[in-house]
Amino acid sequence: MSDYTDYLEDSAERLDPTDEVFVPKLREICTSFHGFGTALGEYLAERFAISSEPEVCIPFLEEKFKQNIGRKPRNMDRWFGPRGKIQRETAFQIVFALDLDVTQTDDFFRRVYLDRSFNCHDIREAVYYFCRMQNLSYAHAQDLICCVMQKAEEAERKAPSSERLYTQSIRNEISAMTGEDQLVTYLSENYADFAYSQVTAQDKIRELWNDITKEDGLAMWESKYLSYVSSLHSSKTADSTDAEDAARFRDETPAVKTESDSVWSTLAQIFGLDQKEMKGFGRNRSIKPILVGSSILNTMAESDFPDRDGIQKVLHRRPMEHDRVRKILVLLSFYRFWAARLYDESGAKSDAAAKDAADCFYTMNSLLLEAGFQELYLGNPYDWIFLWCMNDEEPLDTFRYYLGEVFATHIEETSGADVELPSDLQ
Repeated sequence: MSDYTDYLEDSAERLDPTDEVFVPKLREICTSFHGFGTALGEYLAERFAISSEPEVCIPFLEEKFKQNIGRKPRNMDRWFGPRGKIQRETAFQIVFALDLDVTQTDDFFRRVYLDRSFNCHDIREAVYYFCRMQNLSYAHAQDLICCVMQKAEEAERKAPSSERLYTQSIRNEISAMTGEDQLVTYLSENYADFAYSQVTAQDKIRELWNDITKEDGLAMWESKYLSYVSSLHSSKTADSTDAEDAARFRDETPAVKTESDSVWSTLAQIFGLDQKEMKGFGRNRSIKPILVGSSILNTMAESDFPDRDGIQKVLHRRPMEHDRVRKILVLLSFYRFWAARLYDESGAKSDAAAKDAADCFYTMNSLLLEAGFQELYLGNPYDWIFLWCMNDEEPLDTFRYYLGEVFATHIEETSGADVELPSDLQ
């Protein structure tokens, strides 16, 4: 996949929002992302030195399934269609069919399925993790799952532990096991504790949200600064410096509490949308209507794009789809990093330094790995947006400018007319 990722890396480094052909280039990039079938074909070509064409990949996979699963899945040709998609269980069947180890499985899920690999809070996937470590077959895994479920039913039911199990701790426990009996006993005896997942991820999101929305937190600080700078346009003298402006900001701006504690107003600020404009998005206060079908936002990025409902569910500790949780974590970690980095204690705003992009990349990946998710990947259309923005001197402004273009493109494509955006979206 080197040519593919090289192209995406180059586009992330070179795409300039001020370019006259910015939107056409974005459309080209959006259509360049590999769907599941193309990604699978490229993966097979790289790993097994075969052609990536469906007429070669399908017989190859069918033979692998016969050897290692015992049967081949139906309608495999649909995997390689323009809307090819498979269930998560089928992805694990491919892993067993190709006899991938744990590290290879992590790589397969990250680059092809575009999701985390083993979610060991799920009994089935915890068993799959053990079996891939021990080089056991898919059929053997099904027998172990049945055994765990049977023992869990026979065992005396107990309430979940007061201490929730973290995904990494489960993986560590399973990694240390040498026998199947240990696995079955561990999973069946702790069965009640496997009902809740995403513990670490949701904890991380709540920590990020607190840093952003607390009184005198990042969102309030940035909001005050942006409001003040806006007011300077009519009063700033030609010879005033940034340091002098910062001093005036500290001295003249009252430390009043804004609505940054509101999920909706905070998201509006992160997205760069004025609160008055956001009222036009309906009772649900969602930007989803402007995202669906956008020609400059890939459908895989649009799906489960962070919204008010998702963040409120995390704040209330409600489980959600893994991709939805991951996308919120990516967005908030990106915002926290740059909001903290670009506004120093003096109140002055600075451009991103060259090393800041690498620091941001490392920080976001560390959070993702701690939460049990896959690292940022250029071939993931949602991740690409943030990897591209990191390369700009003003990453937050670039992100907001991009969403403004999505908004403008939506209006143009649905109305057929040029629309002048409000100043906050320009």
